[in-house]
Amino acid sequence: MHIAVLITNTDWSDFAARHPRDHDRFPALLLGARPNYQLSLYDVPKGELPASLDGLDGIVIGGSPASVRDGHAWIDSLSDLIRSAYARGIP
Repeated sequence: MHIAVLITNTDWSDFAARHPRDHDRFPALLLGARPNYQLSLYDVPKGELPASLDGLDGIVIGGSPASVRDGHAWIDSLSDLIRSAYARGIP
């Protein structure tokens, strides 16, 4: 199974800095349960998204204090990707 992990967290507060980042937390959780999975991590607020949905079996999207109403370009790109994945039946 090839899973795209879309990191969306934009919390850089002192509180957040004292806890594991999503870049570390999601692989630990997923690979702890399914060590044979292949994960590809993307830092969505930095403009990283899968170039293609081909070969993906699933997508995990992390949480964020960002809102869809914030007007960030990355949110529109993420929304487009979600619609495309849904249309292709990728969970």
